[in-house]
Amino acid sequence: LRLILLFVTILLIVVSAGKTPSSTLTEEQRERVKEIEKEIERLKLGKKTHPRAYVKGIRYYTSGEYARVVLDVTRLSEYRVKEDGAGVRVILPSARSLLRGKDATIREKKGFLREVRALSSGESLEVRIALASRGRVKSFTLPDPPRIVLDFYPVEEKGKGREGVVTRRKFDKNPGKVVVVLDPGHGGRDPGAVGRYGTKEKWVTLKIARKLKGLLQKDGRFSVVLTRERDVYLSLEKRAAIANAAKADMFISIHTNASRRRWARGVSTYLLGRKATDRDALELAMRENGEMAKEGGISTILLDLLNYGKERESLRLAKSINDSLYGAVKRRSRRTRNLGVKRAPFYVLFGSSMPAVLVEVCFITNPTEEKLLRRDSFITSVARAIYGGIVEYVEKTRTALYEAGR
Repeated sequence: LRLILLFVTILLIVVSAGKTPSSTLTEEQRERVKEIEKEIERLKLGKKTHPRAYVKGIRYYTSGEYARVVLDVTRLSEYRVKEDGAGVRVILPSARSLLRGKDATIREKKGFLREVRALSSGESLEVRIALASRGRVKSFTLPDPPRIVLDFYPVEEKGKGREGVVTRRKFDKNPGKVVVVLDPGHGGRDPGAVGRYGTKEKWVTLKIARKLKGLLQKDGRFSVVLTRERDVYLSLEKRAAIANAAKADMFISIHTNASRRRWARGVSTYLLGRKATDRDALELAMRENGEMAKEGGISTILLDLLNYGKERESLRLAKSINDSLYGAVKRRSRRTRNLGVKRAPFYVLFGSSMPAVLVEVCFITNPTEEKLLRRDSFITSVARAIYGGIVEYVEKTRTALYEAGR
């Protein structure tokens, strides 16, 4: 109907001029016709790309006490989440499903998540999610590619834990092992940054993570989980989901930096922030996030995550690691720089409910630092430095908690 009205408008402009379409119109009439033609083209394109929102995929991750469900959609639209006993209903009033048969239903016999079903009802869509027991849900959206992310946590009986919710173990005097999740950046089809001599970031980060895991396990005080043990691709939201499922006490994402400036050098450590510290921090976040780092749509996620109260702990962890790492690199490369601790909106840190930092180990695009990153002895030095920073953070945190409780 809108297209018909626009064609009629063009016809009225021509008739009012008393001329045929091939004749000369006034300048004002020409401009109006051009505007209408653009609108017609936009509407035609809109028809092809389905202005209605569609759910085109369901992904999930589950463990005994945590689950994450991701709804891949063609575009973001209104949705509501309603608790329904041991589960929730996600209602999308103006959406439909492109899923059929097995793709529309997921069933699990083990884990906190038991079933996901996409059901169309008239002009709306309802996704029903069943859990093993009553839980609480936290949801947010990510813009590019568009998706709805839902995190589920179990709820304890009344009287257990703060406000009836399962609480995370603190670093007290008898804490058991500290759970550390190490996240080697990139992997699989995503090589990350590539140096002048062909060094791929995904291989460097995996080597550092494996070496660091060995050091932490040898210490005896730590339990370590790697988000990937080999060269495989992992989505950013799944990396945080693994950390939540492991009930991690800290999440450390390992990367190498990159710059269009060939001689940029140095080490830095990032934590999640509402705004990037500087232009370099913003550009780095955009590179690591890929196409997802668009300012619109992330502010609510940042505010939601920062409400967990982990920003101060993340800052202390970042400073301990960065200081230790800079000292180690400086001994091998005198010209390296301490770029310090910065904040930036990294998607890999979204949704993690523990202190979380992202470490940038040198510039792989700097020929001198790339050569260092290719050496096993340097990889070992880097792993030892990060290990030292982790130990310092844990010991200081325990001391502070002990003194506060005396």
